[in-house]
Amino acid sequence: MRWLLPLALLAAGAARAQDPGERDFQRCISCHSVADPLEEGLPGPGLRGVFGRRAASQQGFAYSEPLRRSGLVWDRTTLDRFLADPEALVPGTLMGLPPLRDAALRQRIIDYLARQG
Repeated sequence: MRWLLPLALLAAGAARAQDPGERDFQRCISCHSVADPLEEGLPGPGLRGVFGRRAASQQGFAYSEPLRRSGLVWDRTTLDRFLADPEALVPGTLMGLPPLRDAALRQRIIDYLARQG
């Protein structure tokens, strides 16, 4: 019976690791965190709680002037458009991501961000 707890923990970890949105978000973690919205030391702002946030509004982060002036509020539509082609939506943005042309990939990442608060 002592093996039940380790087995349950292993199964829970495997289920979490199989979250396709979390797996897809791995391409973003070199610049962004979802652990703490105010995490410092990364090139990009924290994305925990990004839904409903006005673009370029996180304190302590140096945003591009075009993003500050954009007037965007992050929701599913604006995130999808931004991830599809950051430069097309906000010319002059500092977001270094190449356009994510795969709509399903973008949706999985957006769904993952939504689950992060």
